[in-house]
Amino acid sequence: MNILSTSLILLIANPSTSLIDAYKKELAFLEAERKALKTQLSRFEKSAKKDIAKADSEIVKLQGELLSIRNKTDASEITLREIEGEAIKTQDRADILSDTVSRSFESLERAGIELPELAEGTEGQVKQFDLAVGHGKTLIEQGGQIRYEDSEFFSQNGQSLKGKIVKIGNVAAYGMSGDTAGALSPAGSGRLRVWHQDAKTTATSLLAKRSPETLSMFVFADLEKPIEQKVEKTALDLIESGGVIAWAIVYMGLLGLALIFWRGLSLVRIQASTKSLTNRVVPLVENGKVEEALELSNQDSAAASSVMSAILANLHRDYQALEDLVHEATLGVLPKIQKFSAAITVIAAVAPLMGLLGTVTGMMSTFDVITEHGTGDPKMLAGGISEALVTTELGLIVAIPTLLLGTMLMAVANRIESDLDKAALTVMNSGSAATSAEA
Repeated sequence: MNILSTSLILLIANPSTSLIDAYKKELAFLEAERKALKTQLSRFEKSAKKDIAKADSEIVKLQGELLSIRNKTDASEITLREIEGEAIKTQDRADILSDTVSRSFESLERAGIELPELAEGTEGQVKQFDLAVGHGKTLIEQGGQIRYEDSEFFSQNGQSLKGKIVKIGNVAAYGMSGDTAGALSPAGSGRLRVWHQDAKTTATSLLAKRSPETLSMFVFADLEKPIEQKVEKTALDLIESGGVIAWAIVYMGLLGLALIFWRGLSLVRIQASTKSLTNRVVPLVENGKVEEALELSNQDSAAASSVMSAILANLHRDYQALEDLVHEATLGVLPKIQKFSAAITVIAAVAPLMGLLGTVTGMMSTFDVITEHGTGDPKMLAGGISEALVTTELGLIVAIPTLLLGTMLMAVANRIESDLDKAALTVMNSGSAATSAEA
């Protein structure tokens, strides 16, 4: 009920009461209501404070419990990671143990020791590891001993022989059967065969339990892999492995060698004859015997005779005309001096290119083999690549000495040209001096 309705009720009930009294009563009523509300609000605030304090206490308690749970969770995660790490380490150790046992058994079986099948589980593998260690110690002890036995081995041509074998540890062996004796090498699958190098004296002495004067030994590490005897290739085998291009390079090299020899011999003769003719002509010209010098020059077969004859026949002409004649005569001599020079240079340049061509052709053939058979046989691929490089090797063998010798002969030719110019100039000056003296 609101204030207005209360006032109306009072006025209706007591019309004689004045409006002021009604208001006063109403005000007193409102004051009482206000006090009651204040009292109720105070009680509510006190109750709320208690509830808030209790809630704060619960929150702090719950936060402490949450922090404790988080710490326990973190500690559990750390423990779990440590357990996982230990589990991984344990598994790694188990794998290492299994691999070690497997490898040990393989090595021991290659040494001829019979072993049980590989066990499953760590406990069984540990026992087998102890077994492998025991056999390994036995093999090590045997490795320092010399053992004699009757067994089978093979000759160099593959014939099976029965005879006596002496084994020096696990690294060398000698065999003897009748007249066949020598050092033994692995033939694969634990078998032995006679090595191609002569060790008959050593084998005979050891099998007779005597100390040999010289010890010829073939040392090996494993009897399972056969060791092939290296076949020494001759020069002819090397060339044939390179095919047609290799033979072309060889013929080119022989031709270059012949040209170098012929050119060198020719240059030596030209150089010697030029010096000899100059030494005979110059004194005659200096003494005014030009006719005798001309006759001598015409009769000589030296390459420089044409130059000398041209000068001596035209000494009466002016110096400039003589120089032109000398130049013309020298140009006629140059083909003899430069003979085969271009051919030698071409051979030196073409030989390595031919070798490269052979290599490219061989590599293409090797890749065809790879395409057809794959890369499962490295030995076959290595052999193909080796043969492909033969032509490059032959090309360089031809080119390098040809280039060096050709360059040396070029220097000799240049020196001969210089000597020829010097001789012509000497004759010109001597003739001019003699003509001036006569005048």
